[in-house]
Amino acid sequence: MTAQHNDCEAEILEQAAEWLVRLEEGPLNSSEELLFQHWLAQSPLHQKLWQRAEKLQRKLHHRADYLPDHMAKRFLQAQKPAHPMLFKNLVLLLGITGIIGSGYFVVRTQAWDADYRTAYGEQRQITLADGSVLTLNSKTAIDIDYAQNERAIHLRYGEVYIETGKDRQQRPFHVYGQHGRLLALGTAFAVQQHEKKSTLWVTEHAVRIDTQYSHQQQTLAAGYQVEYDNHKIFNAQPLQTEQLLWRKGLLLANRYSMAQFSAMLTENYGVRVQLDPQQQQQLAKIEISGTFPSNDLNRTLQLLVTTYPVAIERSRFTGTVYISTKK
Repeated sequence: MTAQHNDCEAEILEQAAEWLVRLEEGPLNSSEELLFQHWLAQSPLHQKLWQRAEKLQRKLHHRADYLPDHMAKRFLQAQKPAHPMLFKNLVLLLGITGIIGSGYFVVRTQAWDADYRTAYGEQRQITLADGSVLTLNSKTAIDIDYAQNERAIHLRYGEVYIETGKDRQQRPFHVYGQHGRLLALGTAFAVQQHEKKSTLWVTEHAVRIDTQYSHQQQTLAAGYQVEYDNHKIFNAQPLQTEQLLWRKGLLLANRYSMAQFSAMLTENYGVRVQLDPQQQQQLAKIEISGTFPSNDLNRTLQLLVTTYPVAIERSRFTGTVYISTKK
């Protein structure tokens, strides 16, 4: 293998790193997608090195499950290419995109050591020593901290449904999240945490909210839901129980626009969805209603295609789902 060939591979790897960084930020627009496909089609070597980078990325995302640096590097050693300098470049490539290292997406790098976590499209039920039952939705991470004076759940990210058990020691049951603290008052409830705000659904008894910074407090009774952030608790609304169907392995769309449905796919499956920019008006006229499996993306896309006048393509390189109208 010549030095010139090695330099060529190193240059392509650097270009691949730039594309991975861009893809981590969100779906490509139509111009970027054309540029990416043009870059990919330049040579078989471009395609080979891109596939290698994607393979390592997938393994670290799903199999290594966001390992810390020292463990991730040991994992990468098992995938080491023949040339050590190329391997070093590939590690750098993955580090730039935040797959190893700590700077790109703080939430992801905080997940590797969580007590319990789920992947995209996965639900998981946990029974604790006091009889409390936790059901984790797709892409959720939590920690359990039962101490002498408190039972605490720390929600790293995602959504969890909690049915509190009766504690012989009568310790309070708290859920700590990015936007505040919840106190369960003999109850069953769900909490979902996003970057800017959280949502609370109460199905039994009541839950008290204490916001992170302003310490605004409110007790929410069963049959209601509310959003809150670090400073404010918004107006409570009647409980929409269909939003909790994920506990039964279902996603519900009720007259969703294609944009709303795409956002639901992204949140549950972690897949990028791009609507055909040439057909925005036609796609905007389609309303989607029905239930879809929360743990089977292929089945969901199949149901969409057989029920509505849409066509779907998936990029075998980026995994992006492209939705257009049927021709």
